[in-house]
Amino acid sequence: MVIAIIAILAAILFPVFARVREKVRQASCLANVKQFALAILMYAQDYDETLPMSTSLCVDGVRTIADFAQPYCKNSQILYCPTDRTGAVEIANILAVVGLPMAPGAVQRMSYTANPLLLASKVDNPGWPVFALAEVAYPAECPMTFDGIWNTTTLQTYLGSLPAYRHNDGANVGFVDGHGKWVGKDNHPVSWFYRDPRT
Repeated sequence: MVIAIIAILAAILFPVFARVREKVRQASCLANVKQFALAILMYAQDYDETLPMSTSLCVDGVRTIADFAQPYCKNSQILYCPTDRTGAVEIANILAVVGLPMAPGAVQRMSYTANPLLLASKVDNPGWPVFALAEVAYPAECPMTFDGIWNTTTLQTYLGSLPAYRHNDGANVGFVDGHGKWVGKDNHPVSWFYRDPRT
């Protein structure tokens, strides 16, 4: 009888504990996303309020938004979600598939991705404009960085990189005005993450 009661209590409490643990990870991840967004905004302040490119083919190879933001955050740990410690955005693997070299010391993996309609990729979409902060019509509503996944499986899907709903069926998002928040999967279709800053 005692064993049966313990088993029932365990069956009730373990899912609760798992949700609480994920809530803590979600909060830590949200802090990372916000810090990443603020680092990008600090970069913009140093470059005439112009946002960086999500990827750029430099003299020594490809560098990404993570490399451009590093001098401002000076902490590579913020690029990894506590629920995704290995980095689901496989930058080096994707570049290898398309035959492009990474710059020495460039960030090869991370947990977060960027809105490609806001932060232009000069590697695969050279014609897309680079935006100044003043050109973003609604900065508090325009996603900039978010929980993401990008690998050889998702390469052919919608704009390559996809949002990752890691935290209680939702993803953490950093916005152009510097704030961050969790958004639920049910209320935010994939297209919402790729908002054109001019609209």
